[in-house]
Amino acid sequence: MEKITVLGAGRSGIAVAKLLNLKGSRVFLTDKDSINEDVKKTLRTLGVQFEENGHSERAFDCDYAVISPGINTESNIVKNFLTRKIDVISEIEIASKFLRSNLMSITGTNGKSTTTALFCHVLNHSGIKCHMGGNLAPGIPLSEISIQALPNEWVSAEISSFQMERVKDFSTDAAVWTNISSDHLDRHREMKTYASLKADLIRRVKKNGFAVLNSDFPEIVYMSEGAQCRKYFFGSGKDIKNWACINESKAVFMPEGDLEFSVGEDELFLKGKHNLENVLAAGISAYLIGIKPQDIVEAVKEFKGLRHRLEKIGYFEGILFINNSMCTNEAAFRRSLEAFRGSVTIVGGKAKNTDLSEIALSCRDYAKSVILIGASSADLSKKLLEMNVDHQIAQGMKEAVEKAAKKARAGETVILNPGMASFDMFKDFQERGDVFSREVRDYYEKR
Repeated sequence: MEKITVLGAGRSGIAVAKLLNLKGSRVFLTDKDSINEDVKKTLRTLGVQFEENGHSERAFDCDYAVISPGINTESNIVKNFLTRKIDVISEIEIASKFLRSNLMSITGTNGKSTTTALFCHVLNHSGIKCHMGGNLAPGIPLSEISIQALPNEWVSAEISSFQMERVKDFSTDAAVWTNISSDHLDRHREMKTYASLKADLIRRVKKNGFAVLNSDFPEIVYMSEGAQCRKYFFGSGKDIKNWACINESKAVFMPEGDLEFSVGEDELFLKGKHNLENVLAAGISAYLIGIKPQDIVEAVKEFKGLRHRLEKIGYFEGILFINNSMCTNEAAFRRSLEAFRGSVTIVGGKAKNTDLSEIALSCRDYAKSVILIGASSADLSKKLLEMNVDHQIAQGMKEAVEKAAKKARAGETVILNPGMASFDMFKDFQERGDVFSREVRDYYEKR
C-alpha cells in the first residue's frame, strides 16, 4: 500500500486526499495552519489521518507528497521533502492518472476562466456531457472531477502555471493557450519561467490530440513548436494559418479556408475584443471534437459569462454597474477598460510586481474618472497626477461605490476593475466582488 502525504487542506488538498483514499492509498494530510472543523469531520469520516498548525516528522513517512497549487514550490516544507529525496507531485498529476474521460486543458494569462466555462457550456448545450473545474475559482478540483467523470465525457479544466510546476507524466487530450503577458512574477520571478510552464502544457498534449493557440503572440507560436500534436491557430486578423479570426467585430470561423460560420459581438452577452478571442478559442475546440457550427453559434449567444468577470450587476438610475473583480493584472485591466470606454473605474489592491505606470496609462486612455482603493492607492495616485487623470482615493469599498455613483451620469458605466490582487482588503477576489455588488445595491436602496 502506497503511503502518501498531502500538503495543504484547501480545496485541492481535500479532493486529492479523497481520491487517493478511494484508490486504496494510505493518506496523511498536513497543513501549516489550522484546519476548518467541517474539513476535519470529512477527513475523520474518510479515515484520513491529519495534522494542523505545523508539519511534524510524520509528514515525511511517505513514498511521495502531493502539493496543492497554492503552496509555493520554494517553501521550506517542499525543500525539506526534496532534500530527503522524497518526490513532490502536483495535484493534477494524480487527478489525470485516474481520469477516465477526455481532458481539455485551458491555460493563458487572461481569458482562461471564460474560455473554460464557454467550452463546457457549448458541449453541454450540444448534448455532450462536460464537467468544469481545475484552477477555476470557485470550481471543482480536477481530483474531485476524476471520481465523477465517465468515459466518453469531457472535462474542461483551467490549468494554471502553479499547477504545472511539479508534473511528471501529466498529459491531456487537447489544450488551449489563450494569450501570454506578465503575471505571477511574485512567485515565478522571471517571465521566461512563467511562459515555459504554459508551453509545457502544450507539449503534453497527446500525439493524436490538438492544441488551439493564439497567433497574435509570437512567443506562443514559437514556444509551441516542439508539441507533437496537431496545432490550430486563431487571432485578430486573417492570417493564412488562422482557423478563426476577428473581423469587423465578429468572430469568424474558417476551418477549411473559406467562411463557414460567424457570430457578431452585438449578438453576445460577452463584450470586448478579448471575449471575441475567447469565443474563437472555445469555438475552434468544440468544432474539432465534432460539434456542429449551428450548435456552437447558438451556445455562445446564450452564454452569460462568469461571476466577477465583467459581470453586470444591473442598471441603477440609468448607470450600468460592472463587477470585474477577477481582473488582477495589467493586460486584463486594459482590455476590460477597452470594452467599457469612458467608464468611472474603481481601481487598486495589492500590487504583485504590478507595473503601476501601465495601469495609469490605461486609465488615462479609457477611463472617465478613477476611484482608488487598497494598498496601492498612494503610489498609483502619484502616477495618475503625473498624467493629469481625474481621480479620488476611497478608504474602502463602501466609499468607493459612493464616490463612483456620484461621478457617473445616466448612460455611463461604473466598473470595479482592480488590476491587482485582493489580499490587502479581502480574502479573495470573490469576496471583493461580492462586497462591491452588495455596496452598490445598498447605496441605491438607501436613496
